[in-house]
Amino acid sequence: AMGVEGSADSFGKAPQTAVQGELFLYNEDFGYAAFEVSGGGAGTRALVCIGGLTDGLLSLRYLPTLAEVVSSRKAGSWRVVQPVLQSSYRGWGTGSLDEDVEDIDRLLSYLSSHRGISEVALLGHSTGCQDVVRYLAVGKHSSMVKAAILQAPVSDREALLLTNTGSSVGVDTSFAQYCELAAQMVSDGRGDEVMPRAASLLIGPPHAITAYRFNSLTGCMTDDDMFSSDLTDSELQRRLGHICVPTLVVVSVDDEYVPPSVDCRTLAARMADAMAVGPLGQAEVLAIEQGGHALRTPSATQQFVDKVQRFLGLLGQPGQRSLSWEIAMAKDIQRWASEVAGGRPLMVALVGMPGSGKTTAANAIGRLIGPDCVVVPTDGFHLPLDVLRARSDGADAVCK
Repeated sequence: AMGVEGSADSFGKAPQTAVQGELFLYNEDFGYAAFEVSGGGAGTRALVCIGGLTDGLLSLRYLPTLAEVVSSRKAGSWRVVQPVLQSSYRGWGTGSLDEDVEDIDRLLSYLSSHRGISEVALLGHSTGCQDVVRYLAVGKHSSMVKAAILQAPVSDREALLLTNTGSSVGVDTSFAQYCELAAQMVSDGRGDEVMPRAASLLIGPPHAITAYRFNSLTGCMTDDDMFSSDLTDSELQRRLGHICVPTLVVVSVDDEYVPPSVDCRTLAARMADAMAVGPLGQAEVLAIEQGGHALRTPSATQQFVDKVQRFLGLLGQPGQRSLSWEIAMAKDIQRWASEVAGGRPLMVALVGMPGSGKTTAANAIGRLIGPDCVVVPTDGFHLPLDVLRARSDGADAVCK
């Protein structure tokens, strides 16, 4: 157990830089540790917090305050855990999302077998948001995940082009050259080789970075490219459509890693809509006016913590709609489609009483399947045309 001095412990003061808790190994083979804020609790739920590039323990200064609030009965008695991953600190440049998924798998397995945790919510900060999204797609213990929080989901490739990020001397030309070099090295099967040091300086910290990770962080529709503003709705669905747990998207309007030309609120809304839980209203957005990338101001911390408390407190409450049979149906439809000879299209009809949720279910299933699935609504087919034309969306209603 670690007992260290605490600094600010309430809103209105500076973020905490010291906290009491328990440090434990979750991967003895490689010595990877995790830290539970305030030590082992009695609850069976854990909020697992994944940091971004170069982050390590307590890089997220709001964690002590967050732990204090979400541990309350009102929020559902959540314990807060932050792991050190292979990609933490200086390891980000030689890591990958899939390696982070392996670490998170080991952590969740350990939390279940050794610390009495049966349910988790994943909170990602910055590039940690990519880890959360990826884990929900391929994680072995993803069934333990009951919710996701994406705080500062920003585009790495858009952030790297800002003049206040990395080296500003000849950045455009050098950036393009190294992007081309990285892509070529990956194509040649040399993705694990380290890029020239100047390439890492363009990103910022002078840490080693492989051609694969450089390409992933700077390329379009690469593994790490999930939140870029120039992605189409179809591409966002391809990236986020598998998310089937309640999700909170948190953005800062003044995020220093987001280009001024990007409307954070609109982009966050598009992200939420692209998720399978979007049609169910289970993908929420919080836009904080002033807080920056890491929510270092007291007011930003308070807004964030209050929202997370309410978000987690509603999980599992009566009346909360969640995806269930839709997930299995999406898999069945994909299997049926693969069995259709000659690549012919497969048409699946959802039937039910008016108001039974056919349109909502169809939209959720469409997102789970991906852009290859087209949802054709037939709402209002039983109404006369003059009634449809009289609606505010008359033209669309007639087409449907």
